Amino acid sequence: MGILKSLFGSSIEKSFVNDAQKVLSICRSYGPLERADLKVCTTMAFAFLALDSESDKDQCFHFLLDAMGSGRKLSEHQTGLASRYNLRLMSMQRQAHQSNSPVNNRIASGIPIWIISIRAAMYVAVLPHAREMWAILQNGDSLRVCDELDRVARQLDGHALGAQLARTGTLMTPDLFEPR
Repeated sequence: MGILKSLFGSSIEKSFVNDAQKVLSICRSYGPLERADLKVCTTMAFAFLALDSESDKDQCFHFLLDAMGSGRKLSEHQTGLASRYNLRLMSMQRQAHQSNSPVNNRIASGIPIWIISIRAAMYVAVLPHAREMWAILQNGDSLRVCDELDRVARQLDGHALGAQLARTGTLMTPDLFEPR
């Protein structure tokens, strides 16, 4: 049984690394304005996921944020929950991308950053890619990020997502992804 788990886990890890490399190559191609827009999308996705986790009483998002913030290794049980959550995020991304709403489309554009980040918390082989991805996000036009987040929060005034965005503010790089 251990051999099957090892082989299966290895192929999943390779797949996750390949996905991270694809997302990273896109991030690398962006200039400062596009990086700023991606950070806005990533922040909007964060706000949406935070709201979703509150409404579902799902603690998975919170323990994943805690692990990313502290650098703490996930337990085997938490890794299983994170894998399920990863699948859920991919489904959410598809749904948001299919929407005609510009807000949903921006959330869909930010979700891949969270997918790669969660995978990096589960598999150390993905971690260098996630660190570079977050470093790229930090190299965007920070004034544009703040202005755009404020504009979107005002546009969504009276909506739970607008309030969550206002509480979130500018997203900082989780400690796990800070360069070492």
